[in-house]
Formats: sequence, C-alpha cells, structure tokens
Amino acid sequence: MKMLSPRLLDSVPRMNPHLVDDVPDGLTRRARSFVAAHGVKADVRPVEGHRQWWFERDIPAVVIDRTSAYQGR
Repeated sequence: MKMLSPRLLDSVPRMNPHLVDDVPDGLTRRARSFVAAHGVKADVRPVEGHRQWWFERDIPAVVIDRTSAYQGR
C-alpha cells in the first residue's frame, strides 16, 4: 500500500465527523441533535488568503468583508 506524502496530506481539508461536543450555539434542540448525529465539520481555506486575488478581479471590498464575516460564523 502506497503512503501519502506529508505535503499532500497538508492540502487535504481536515474533517471532524464527531460533533457531539462541538455543536454550534444558537440552534434549537432538534437542530443540535441533528447536527450532532449527522454533521461533519470540515476545515476550509480562509477567505483572507484570496483577498488580493479578488481585488485584482474588481471584487468590491465590502463583498470580501461580508464573505469573511460569514466564514467566521
């Protein structure tokens, strides 16, 4: 069996399939139960890493800020 290189593994998003103790606040009891049983939390690349690329393509700063705030939630 071939092993993946550490460099390749760093490019793969990390996932947490066990959210029982990591359910977001502000959900109803029913929603919390659903997320704990069926949710998977995956890491994503931060929006801030793309800010300059978006500026170069004339994406308004307010849109980038709103996207960053949404990702933070």
